[in-house]
Amino acid sequence: MKKLAFAVALSAIFAAGQAAAVPTFSLAGGYTGAIKIKFTNWESFNSSFPSPGDVNYGILKITSIESDDGNNTQLWNDGKDGGEITGIFRDITVASTSGTGPVNIKSSGGLLDIYINPLGSFAAAGGASQGSSGYTDAGCATNGSCYDGISNVAMGGLFLSLAWASGIDAGNGAITIDGDLDGGTFPGTGDAAGFLNVTGGLYASNFDSNGLPSAFGARDMFAQNDFCVNGAVGCAFPSQGDWQLVSEDPVRAFFIPEPGSLALVGLSLFGIAAVGRRSARRQG
Repeated sequence: MKKLAFAVALSAIFAAGQAAAVPTFSLAGGYTGAIKIKFTNWESFNSSFPSPGDVNYGILKITSIESDDGNNTQLWNDGKDGGEITGIFRDITVASTSGTGPVNIKSSGGLLDIYINPLGSFAAAGGASQGSSGYTDAGCATNGSCYDGISNVAMGGLFLSLAWASGIDAGNGAITIDGDLDGGTFPGTGDAAGFLNVTGGLYASNFDSNGLPSAFGARDMFAQNDFCVNGAVGCAFPSQGDWQLVSEDPVRAFFIPEPGSLALVGLSLFGIAAVGRRSARRQG
C-alpha cells in the first residue's frame, strides 16, 4: 500500500511538473542530420540607411524546419507539440559600406536569442506589428535582449542562444555578416549571410555540431536571407509595424542526438540488468 501511495505521489509531482514545463521540441520521425530552418524576419537599423557604426536589430519567427538532404521533408511546423519558436537579434554593428546600387554592407558582432513558447504567445502580444514598441512594451530598450511576446512569456523557455561568428569574409575575421542592399530597385531588395555558433539554451547540445566549415574554422549554423522594404508595393510580406526590412529564407544547421541521451540509455539498461540480477539472487 505504501508503495502504491508513493507511486501515486510521484505521478502527481511529475504531472504538475509537465503542466508547468515549456513546450517540447522534436523533429518528425526522430530525424537527425542536416536541416533547413525557415523563418520570417523583421529588422531595422538605427538610422534611415545603414552607415558605419549603425546597429542592426530585429525579431524573427521560425515557420518550419525541413530536411536538407535533397528531399525537403517537413520535420517541424509552427504549432507542433503546442509550441512556437521566435527570436530576438541585436548588437550587429555596421563595419563598412561600399558601392552604390547595391551597397555592400559588412557588419561585426551580433547575438541571437531564440525562445520556444506556447503557440499564440507572439500573436497575443501583437506580433511583429508592434514594431520597435515591442521592446518598450516588454520593459526593454530598443536593440535589447527582450521583446514583448518573445522573451517574457509565461511557460516559455530559451531554446537557443547564438552568436554570429567570423567566416563569411575570408579576408577579415572581424566580419560576421556580409550583405547587399539595393535602394534603387522598387521595392528595395537585398540579401545577407553569415555564420553562427551555439552558446547556450535548452537545445544547445542538439545544435552544437561544428558541422559547417568556414574560412575561420567550423561553425554550427549558416544563415542567409533575402529581404525587401517593409510595406513597399511588391514586397512579399504585408506591412508589419515600423520595421525597415522584412526577410525570409533558411538557416542551415545539423540536428544531432544529445550526447547525454546515449549515456542515459546505457544507465537505464544497466539499472534494469542490476534489478534483474538482484531478483534472481532473491529467487535463488
